[in-house]
Amino acid sequence: MIGGGLQEVEAVRQLKAAGWTVGVSDRDSDCPCANIADYVLEADGRDPERILQELLIRTPDNLPRVVFTLTELTTTVAILLHALKLPAPSILSVVVSQSKALSKDCWLRKGVRTPNGVVVSDAQGLASIPTRSAPPYVIKPDVSSGGRGVVLVKSADKLSEAVRNAIDCSANSRCVVEEYIHGTIHDGNAYFSNGIFVPLSISDRFTGDSIAVESGAICPSCLPPNKQKDFFFLFEESCRALGIEQGPVKIDALYDGKNFYVLEVAARLHGPRGSLYLIPASFGISLCVPVFDAIQSNSMDIEWDATRVKQFCVYEDIRIAERGVIISIEGIEIAKHEEGIVDIQLLKNIGDEIRTPHDSNEVTGFIFAVGSNEIECRKRIKTAHDVLHIRLVNRPHTELN
Repeated sequence: MIGGGLQEVEAVRQLKAAGWTVGVSDRDSDCPCANIADYVLEADGRDPERILQELLIRTPDNLPRVVFTLTELTTTVAILLHALKLPAPSILSVVVSQSKALSKDCWLRKGVRTPNGVVVSDAQGLASIPTRSAPPYVIKPDVSSGGRGVVLVKSADKLSEAVRNAIDCSANSRCVVEEYIHGTIHDGNAYFSNGIFVPLSISDRFTGDSIAVESGAICPSCLPPNKQKDFFFLFEESCRALGIEQGPVKIDALYDGKNFYVLEVAARLHGPRGSLYLIPASFGISLCVPVFDAIQSNSMDIEWDATRVKQFCVYEDIRIAERGVIISIEGIEIAKHEEGIVDIQLLKNIGDEIRTPHDSNEVTGFIFAVGSNEIECRKRIKTAHDVLHIRLVNRPHTELN
C-alpha cells in the first residue's frame, strides 16, 4: 500500500484479517501503519523508483501481487504495477485522470457529460472565460487533494482572488474555472477486470457552508434504482473516455435532478472514510478484501453484490462552534460505546487550533453510526456528539480564520 497514514491503518487491519501479507510505503518509517503492517518501506510516495528499489532489495523473492493506494498517489501505483508486470491501467490514462483540466478536456471532446469549464494559469487568463458564462463559478486547483483551494464564487469581483488562490494550491500552478450546477454529490466505486466494468457501490456525500468541506455521507445511496443505473453508465463512460479499463476506480459525480455530471475519476477506490468504514458498515463486509482478491486472480469474479445492503451507515463531521486551541478532549470512549456507533475519528489533537475549515483536511473529525434508516443513524450520531466534549482556549478571531 502506498501511504501509511492514520486513516490507512484500517486497510492494513482488514487485509491482514483476511490472511494477506501487507507492506506499506511511506516517507516516515514510523508512520501509523508501521505498528500493524508486515513491513514498511521508507520512501516518498511520489518516488516509484525508490519504492521499487526497496522492494527488490528487501523482498526480491516475494514481490507484491497487488499494489494500491487510497490517496492521490495513483500514478506511482500504475508505474509500479507495470514494472512488476501486474495487471494495470495505462500510465498515461492515470496521469490524465490526476489533472482536472486534462480530464475535463477529454470528457468534453468525447461528449461525456461534465460541467463546462476553462483552464486558467494566471489572473490575466480570466479573459478566457466565455462571456456567456455568468457567476456563480466553481474554482478548482488543477492538481490538488482534499478539496484544498476549491471555492464557489458568487460574484465576478471575487473571481480574480479565487483564481490566484487556486493556482497557489495547485501542484502545477493551473486551475479550472467551472460553471456551477446546483445538485447533489454522489461517490462511486467500481472495478475493471480486463476491460469489463463491475459496479460496487454508491454513496451520497454532503458538504457544509463551503463546497470544499465534506460534512458527511450516507450509504446506501438514496438514489432510486433507475438513477443508480444512469450513475454507473456515466461512471463507466467517464473511465473509458480516459482510457482507464483495469483495476479499481472511483468517481465523484453531480446530479442536478435530471442528469449526472462527472466531476472526477481516479484509478483507485474512494478514500478511507468511504471505502474502509462507511461502505463496509453498510454492506456488512470489507470492500478492499474482495476487490484485491479479484485483482490478485485477475478475475471479474468478485465476491461482492452491489444490491445486498445490510443496513444504513451515516457519518457526520464533528462541529465546534467556538474557535481556539484544544486544551482537552473528554468523553470519546463513552461516545464510542453509544448504540450504533461504528467509529469516531478525531483529526485534531490537544494543542491543535480549531478554525473555520476551508477544506476537508481542516475538519475536526467524523462520527460514524449504523441504523435501520438515515434518521436513526443521525439520532445516534447526535447522542455521541453530545457526549463528546472538546474544550478550547480562545484566541483573537483574526488569528484563527
